[in-house]
Amino acid sequence: MGGRGRKPTAVVGFVFTLYISFGVLALNYHYPSDVLAGWLLALGWYFALLALQRGVGLRPVLNRTSRPNAMESYRETHDAPG
Repeated sequence: MGGRGRKPTAVVGFVFTLYISFGVLALNYHYPSDVLAGWLLALGWYFALLALQRGVGLRPVLNRTSRPNAMESYRETHDAPG
């Protein structure tokens, strides 16, 4: 979807989510802590996906130049001579 429909879609989704959240509270289907936990989980998921989209937090764990390849290291120690 292009940029033109993105904001109205987000607003409709947000209003719908609020409506459902208050509805389950009013009907006593869930405790308020359950609804709050759902909101916090969704917010965390949103920020995780946003970070992945922007490339934040995708740094390598190990510096590949500081450690030899595991297969090369195995071959050096286990290859038979000649």
